[in-house]
Amino acid sequence: MRHPGRIFACALLAAMLCLTGCMRSAPLKLSSWKDFRREMLDKYNCIRHLEAEQYYPWLDVNIYYGGDTLPEETREEILEDFHAFLSGEEFLAEYVPYGLEHVSDQEVYVDPPMPDINIEIMRYGSDTREYTSSASYYAGGYRSDRKMTVDNYQTWSDLDRTTNTWIVPSETE
Repeated sequence: MRHPGRIFACALLAAMLCLTGCMRSAPLKLSSWKDFRREMLDKYNCIRHLEAEQYYPWLDVNIYYGGDTLPEETREEILEDFHAFLSGEEFLAEYVPYGLEHVSDQEVYVDPPMPDINIEIMRYGSDTREYTSSASYYAGGYRSDRKMTVDNYQTWSDLDRTTNTWIVPSETE
């Protein structure tokens, strides 16, 4: 005779494994990222914690600052450094093959499928994102009637979540 408790426990374990398998993430362990991370922590004493996690279908770079507020000038300087690095040849030479290997083919309509990159800024000890900056491998939205143009993470879109305002990059940048 089977025990209902064992059957329930096995079913619960199977469900948990399925759910956690769908929410996979991995810390970014690329050498260029490790060097850049160390450099940013040394350069900006306001950054308390800095991490990068690869999810499907994006790479999240989380910047946690100390104190009550992050001055706008400091935020802009930090973002400028991160944009330059994440769009730079050294990082992309490592990341593009890594991204291709780690992205799932689920619901991906472009070939090759590539993750977006998101930079999230938040106060240390909080999970509330105050500022987001995002870039895509491809330019523009998906269109089935043409081949996608590769932007290679050069165009960044910014959202100030505290005011819910999009910051549009100037044409001269």
